[in-house]
Amino acid sequence: MKRFLKKSVAVLLSVLVICSSGIYSLAAAVETKEAQIFSKIERSLWSIANEKEHYGLGNVDFTNLFIGSSIQAYEVRNQTILPLSLEFYPIFENNQIVTMAAATMVDNEIFVSISDIFVDALNEVTSDEKVCFIYDSQGVYLLKNQDYIKLADHQGGETFGRDSITQIAPAAFSQLSAVFLNEKNALPNEKNALPIARIKPYGSDDEEIYRNVPKVLQPSGSSICWAACMASVANYKLGTNHTAQSVSTLCGHTTAQTLNTMYSWLDQYFHLYYITVNSNNNSFDNIWASLNADNPVIALFDYSTNTATKKSYHFMVVRGMYYYGSFSVMDPLDTNNTYRTGQITGTGKTRTFSILSWTGGSTMTIIGYGYNRLAQ
Repeated sequence: MKRFLKKSVAVLLSVLVICSSGIYSLAAAVETKEAQIFSKIERSLWSIANEKEHYGLGNVDFTNLFIGSSIQAYEVRNQTILPLSLEFYPIFENNQIVTMAAATMVDNEIFVSISDIFVDALNEVTSDEKVCFIYDSQGVYLLKNQDYIKLADHQGGETFGRDSITQIAPAAFSQLSAVFLNEKNALPNEKNALPIARIKPYGSDDEEIYRNVPKVLQPSGSSICWAACMASVANYKLGTNHTAQSVSTLCGHTTAQTLNTMYSWLDQYFHLYYITVNSNNNSFDNIWASLNADNPVIALFDYSTNTATKKSYHFMVVRGMYYYGSFSVMDPLDTNNTYRTGQITGTGKTRTFSILSWTGGSTMTIIGYGYNRLAQ
């Protein structure tokens, strides 16, 4: 009997040790994921420090920034509210939100995007209000203590397969995980946030390249993002003053166009020649080289919400890269007069360029681009 009790106690202790180890491991994994997100936010912020005025951060002291707690995003689908694999992190300076980071997963890797698009709305939130974000078929909303306000519309009539928020019973909002806005982690000094090995990219004197292409918007509800991108690149290279509408008129088309057609018109009407690639093959190598030759890249992005029967695409200008994992775009749909960042994942010459559609709550990835390694 004593022998049986000893065995029983030993088994029980073993189970307790295993369980407690499992709980510890799970907690460590959660902490590790959060630490990874913070690290990527820090590096994304420091990567734009040298041109911070282009992100609405001209007067911000990067040594005095704090990353706030995560704000969960949801979507309305099948007449219910479901969590998205998307979190927002407010960035504070002196208790004021100055910009934001969004974090999600692409190919099992965490990636972040920096933008100031929702900053004004969050700075109006009071200390007793809990918040989260909700995306529906029409746009994106900020939920404040179970009351929602619309922040932005989806552009181009895209619904992302979602339902209307008006179909949701008010009681459902109380079940969502909303949070107070507060500072959490101080942004480390630059020397701690950047990689230890400061290896220079081959063929360049620096680890970052940014081209200040002008912001050119496409008309609301239109499909001429290609024309806005052409106008931005032409205005940058040639000193012209084109708009999306003027380029669309010049080319004689007001509907969506293909990558090859758009680049053929860039050559025909503006004498700016690019080699087109209808995939992301050699994307890292070619886009870096093109930017290094002072040739901003117009890229075609694919939405992660695309299905076999419903596909949407969007053109943006890749106007900068940070060698250690981020890039910057001019988005003709972004009405703020600022740029925003995306993230580069993978290794080698072919890598994945991903960026968030902040108003759509969807990830976009480069599936085609043009490049020119020679000055023109």
